[in-house]
Amino acid sequence: CDATCEDTGAFLKHIACEHVLDDKSTAQARVQMQIVTQLELQLQKERERLQAMMAHLHLSKEAEMK
Repeated sequence: CDATCEDTGAFLKHIACEHVLDDKSTAQARVQMQIVTQLELQLQKERERLQAMMAHLHLSKEAEMK
């Protein structure tokens, strides 16, 4: 949704009127939370992998200098 709301009250009114929580939207929210959780886990693994690669490169450069 691309609606623009002037303040929090307008936002809450918009949510209540235009985005009613039914079974379908609740299920969609759960699926979205699962997707976000999986992406966060994947990001953490990729960060760890990158840190290991950077540490390896740093050690290799130090060995070359000696």
